[in-house]
Amino acid sequence: MYVWPGVAAIWGALLSGLACAGTYFAVDRGRRDLLPLARALYSAYATCVVVASAILMTLLLQHRFDVAYVNSYSSLELPFHFLLSTFWAGQEGSFLLWCFWGAIIGLFVWRSAKEQEAPVMIVYLATFLGIIAILCKQSPFKLLPPPTPADGVGLNPLLQDPWMVIHPPVMFIGFASLSVPFAFAIAGLWKKRWDGWIVRTLPWALLTFLTLGTAILMGGYWAYKTLGWGGYWGWDPVENTSLVPWLFTAALVHGMFLQKARKRHRKINLILACTAFATILYGTFLTRSGILADFSVHSFIDLGITGWLVGILGSFIGLSIVMLVWRWRSIPAADEEETPLLSRSVLFILGIAVFCALGLVILLGTSAPLLTRLSGTPSQVQTSFYGATTTPAGFLLLLLAGLVAFVSWKGATLKELFTSSRRSLIVGAVATAVALGFGARGVALVLLFTAVFTADMNLQAVMRKARTGKLGGAGGYLAHVGVGIMLAGVVVSGNYARTQRINLKVNTPTKVGDATLTFLRVVPGTAERKQAMEVRVETPRGKSYYAYPKMYQNSKTGQLMANPSIRSSAITDLYIAPQTGGESFGIVLLEAMAAGAPVLASDLPAFRQVLDAGRLGELFEACDSNQLTTCALALLRAPAHREKLRIAGLEAVQRYDWSVLLPEILSVYELVARR
Repeated sequence: MYVWPGVAAIWGALLSGLACAGTYFAVDRGRRDLLPLARALYSAYATCVVVASAILMTLLLQHRFDVAYVNSYSSLELPFHFLLSTFWAGQEGSFLLWCFWGAIIGLFVWRSAKEQEAPVMIVYLATFLGIIAILCKQSPFKLLPPPTPADGVGLNPLLQDPWMVIHPPVMFIGFASLSVPFAFAIAGLWKKRWDGWIVRTLPWALLTFLTLGTAILMGGYWAYKTLGWGGYWGWDPVENTSLVPWLFTAALVHGMFLQKARKRHRKINLILACTAFATILYGTFLTRSGILADFSVHSFIDLGITGWLVGILGSFIGLSIVMLVWRWRSIPAADEEETPLLSRSVLFILGIAVFCALGLVILLGTSAPLLTRLSGTPSQVQTSFYGATTTPAGFLLLLLAGLVAFVSWKGATLKELFTSSRRSLIVGAVATAVALGFGARGVALVLLFTAVFTADMNLQAVMRKARTGKLGGAGGYLAHVGVGIMLAGVVVSGNYARTQRINLKVNTPTKVGDATLTFLRVVPGTAERKQAMEVRVETPRGKSYYAYPKMYQNSKTGQLMANPSIRSSAITDLYIAPQTGGESFGIVLLEAMAAGAPVLASDLPAFRQVLDAGRLGELFEACDSNQLTTCALALLRAPAHREKLRIAGLEAVQRYDWSVLLPEILSVYELVARR
């Protein structure tokens, strides 16, 4: 059973979208009299998508827990703003949000396409109809069998954050707007229009660049203030699936500026438009097929749509390849001209190449679970892989962004460039010297120098534009200033961050860096706020304030949640994150015991339980490095005791074998079935 108005709206979108595409095809074949009908059908398609979205939102706001989607992601206790965010908490809702933005954007696309309207709208509609078809199969309007639950399961506690109310809508604007450059590129190949599409799609490429970039920054800040591990980017595979399209979009934007200014490199931009869109589809496949379920907290489970996603991905990659091969020789190449090595054109091409190389390397690392699945056990690359591969690329991008500010299309000599960059070299050197004095070493100094150099070079370019009254062309330089400052902040925060894990006892002052922390009490939770711990923080100047890091049990899922308390100043953050106690079961110890290894572990409750209070392995007090050293040395000096622990461990893990567990699990299911 279904909520039939919602189902009718989804099917209406699919049918009107197909009819619209067919009518536009007839228009392209010469039936210009059908153009008003094609536009009316697109309006009907957009209306159906908007109506379906409105129906789902209404069901969520009305707490219709008889609807499976509403029951899975909402609950009575959620405040209004979090109730709104349940719309995109699941696969079906987020797909619908994607189509919603696409439908709205399409209303502007047909007005800007002009003589290319028919081919552009055919391709543009095709990029969304596959998703609409998935929603027809996997409907968000499915009803649960009676009786109706009194309350819903609720929103994932990690998503109950204001940033998650605005982050997905912004990100899906970027996803939807990336269909526009792709549609114009394919239409350009179809109709042999090589330059006009650049002018009309550049604003949409910039929109994608800005919205995806903003979403990535918001996601990083959410991770920093919510997850409690102290960082903002962990190279999570799902995070990477939004970063890679952004990198290719950045390459596309620079390529479009290059073609617009020099009438060159048409083939590169056509490839980039197709590749950027393909990375969106590939990321969608990775995150929604269940492939990353064991490797990312952000991924979705497999809803049985993997075949559909593969079909959509394969269709558009195939279409792109066929169109490029078909028209490759027809794409005009600019007349050969002598291009100085130190010219803006060369720097642009190098920057595009680095963006693409960086995107491909990250995509390769993100695809590790899929690639390793083909050879046996799925696994992911270590975060060190990304650090080793992206650092050189980041350095090159910074350097190119700094140099391009004072290099013209006609080129520049080394002497001219040195004269223009003298001030920036001095500023970068001063910043590096200061960082060196505060203990920075190695590659961090090189990156910091380059970031400051780039920011100052582009700041000079902005000021030069301001003096001549031509600020209209200063946007790129201003963006590079921001990039330089941001990456300088990344280098500084990564190099100077200090982490210390301590046990705070009640009313016992503990020195942490320059501050003194005193745990005072547990503040009970209420309907408006979560349970927190009150910690008094005394600064070196004698001032004090109270921090309230949160630790509570989610009433719906039973999860133990922890949120940090962050006190920010101009140059530092004091980040206090409560620890949940580590392993909830201790599976890592069972793996070691099954491998025949004697075990030495901290005395976390889960570890103590698995090791039978020390009978199956040695225990030491958590966070006590001295006791760890003592226990490890004693164990190394006692081979007979190690052998005893090894044998005891091998015997103990047999009770966790599937041959033992399976009958117990089946008995539970049989008991539930009888009731």
